[in-house]
Amino acid sequence: VKKALRESQYLQFHAILRVIEGQLGMTWREAVEALAAGGVYVAVDARTQGVAVLIRASDRTKMERVRDTLLKFARDDAQQKGQTAPLKSVEYRGVTAYHAGNARMATLGQWWLVTNQAVLGKQIVDAHLDGADKSLATSEHFKAARQLNTKSATAWAFVDIEAVRASGFAKDVFQTQANNPLTELLVGGLQSNL
Repeated sequence: VKKALRESQYLQFHAILRVIEGQLGMTWREAVEALAAGGVYVAVDARTQGVAVLIRASDRTKMERVRDTLLKFARDDAQQKGQTAPLKSVEYRGVTAYHAGNARMATLGQWWLVTNQAVLGKQIVDAHLDGADKSLATSEHFKAARQLNTKSATAWAFVDIEAVRASGFAKDVFQTQANNPLTELLVGGLQSNL
């Protein structure tokens, strides 16, 4: 560990981190805590083949400061290297989104959205701005599963098996009868319990 802490890559990373912390006006740990205090949520959408990460900040102002500082740092770094800005900005319904390759990010109130699909990002922005008639929060299965969640849990996951089957994405997953008895024997009923 001592040797690793003396290597130039770590020292360079630490110097960059100190510069970012100076621009943020808070330590990296404080920034992460402010960003993720409301939780980190990951969603997979079979229709768009998209993944979305939603991070709920405890403080919108701090979240925007972190976002703006990271964007400025990325632009300055690209400019110093003689490259074009790595993140391009686009507007959608009054929301500014940034993208690099397939990655997209936007802030929606206290939420920071990162996704790999523009269509999924637009759907999430639409639901945020317009409200949604149907959402995970209105699902009876989700409400029942939420009741089982303990307050001391570090991580919690929910998968709507009916939605997975209906999408055709994994129609044979979680059937009541195992297709492979040897696997069922080795796993010991784990699949049926899931």
